Amino acid sequence: PAHGGSRAAAAAGCPPEAMEHEGEDAEPFHDPLDQSAGRTLVNATPPMETAPAEVAWGIAGTGHISHDFATALRHTPGAMLAAVAGRSQRRAHQFAATHGVARAYEGYHQLAEDPAVQVVYVGVVHSEHYALAKQLLLAGKHVLCEKPMTLTAWQTAELMALAKERRRLLAEGLWTRFFPAVARARQLLAEGAVGRVHTVYSTFGFRADPAANPHRRRLFDNKLGGGGLLEIGLYPVSMAMLAFGPSMPTAISAAGVTAPSPEDEATVTLLQRLLPPRVDLSAGVALRYGEDRLAVISYDLQVDTPEETIFMGTEGGIKIQHPMHC
Repeated sequence: PAHGGSRAAAAAGCPPEAMEHEGEDAEPFHDPLDQSAGRTLVNATPPMETAPAEVAWGIAGTGHISHDFATALRHTPGAMLAAVAGRSQRRAHQFAATHGVARAYEGYHQLAEDPAVQVVYVGVVHSEHYALAKQLLLAGKHVLCEKPMTLTAWQTAELMALAKERRRLLAEGLWTRFFPAVARARQLLAEGAVGRVHTVYSTFGFRADPAANPHRRRLFDNKLGGGGLLEIGLYPVSMAMLAFGPSMPTAISAAGVTAPSPEDEATVTLLQRLLPPRVDLSAGVALRYGEDRLAVISYDLQVDTPEETIFMGTEGGIKIQHPMHC
C-alpha cells in the first residue's frame, strides 16, 4: 500500500470552497477549472507521447470535494469516470448528470460490486472513511481515500494490511504533496540545497464559523470526525515529514484549545455526561527528531493564519508561501 494520492489537476490558487469538502450537504458546485472564470490552469502532468490505457474510476460521495475530483478527472489523461454513488438516489443522479457519468447508485454496495470500476475515490465524511475503504478493498477495488485516511492509527494500519493482502493500491488523497512548489521544495531538500535542515515552521488556520457557514458544522462534531487536527493539522505535520522523513518523532509536546462537541441526548452515556466530549479547535505542537531537529507546527479553526512553511538548514532556508496547502 502506498500513501500519497491527490485530487489530480488543480486550478492556480486555492478556491475557498476547496475547504468545504466531504459530505453530501455541500454548496452549489462551480467548476474550479473553468477558464471562463478568469483562472489560469496549472498543468503538473508531463506531456505523453502516447495516450495511456483508460482507468475506470468510481466516486463514493457527492459533496463538493467529489465534484472537484470529478472535474479533475476530466483533465487527467487516461482517466474515465464510470460510476458515482451517494447516500441518496437524487443526489447521485444529479452528480451523474452534472459530470456525464453513466451509472449512479444509491448507497455504496453497488459501486463496490461494479465490475467495470477499477479504483474508487472516497470523498465522504471523515467518520465513514474506514468502513467504506475496507468495503471497497474487500470487493477488490483500488482505493484513493480523501484525507484523513481514518480517525485512528489502528484503523489505518488495518486498511494497509488488508490492501497488502489483497494486492490493491491504498492511497491517501493529500493533494499538497503533488503541487509544483512542494515538489520543488522536496527536490531542493533532497539535493541538500540548504544544508542539513534543523528546524521546520509550519502553520495553517482559517476561521471556521459554523454560524456563518453551516457546511462547516461537521468540523465541530466528533461523531463526524471533526476537529482541527484531522481537518487541517495534518498539512503542517506533512511538512515536518517532508523534511525529516516518515519516522516517528522522538519527543512530542503540545498545547491546544477545545470546544464542546454536540451529543444526542437520547444516546449520551453516563461517561459522556461526566466527561463531555470535546473537539480540538487549535493547537501548537513541537516535534523533536533525534537530538537536534525540531518541527514547530500549529493549526487553528478560530482565526486565519499566515499558512506558510519554512525549512531552515545550515546553509539557508526554503519558504513555501501562502497558501501552503494548495
